Amino acid sequence: MATDYSSQETREAFASGVVASELTLRPVMMEGVGDIGGLRVLDLGCGDGSYSIAFAKQGATVDAFDASEEQIALAKEKNSHENITYNASDASNLSGIEAGSVDLVFMNMLLPDLQSRIA
Repeated sequence: MATDYSSQETREAFASGVVASELTLRPVMMEGVGDIGGLRVLDLGCGDGSYSIAFAKQGATVDAFDASEEQIALAKEKNSHENITYNASDASNLSGIEAGSVDLVFMNMLLPDLQSRIA
């Protein structure tokens, strides 16, 4: 899927410093996730919460985890929503998440971090 630069909105977004993934990767990922309204989503390695907020705006309840306290602080500041609970914890400690209680587990860019922790 190529970015449509004929759109004024797209050109302005790039000019304002919006990262390319917001215009290219995110739409593809969100399409792949499908209709998540009313679902419970576990966002592992949530970073600044950019996917968490997208899920919440579609009506999902989101439990978002990241090992970095700084990233969680940024997520709370930048992408706060009543349907998101941010947690400063890595994926090995998902306290409060009951088995079978999650409809979707999302991990954007988490696997490279896991690999570096295993090595």
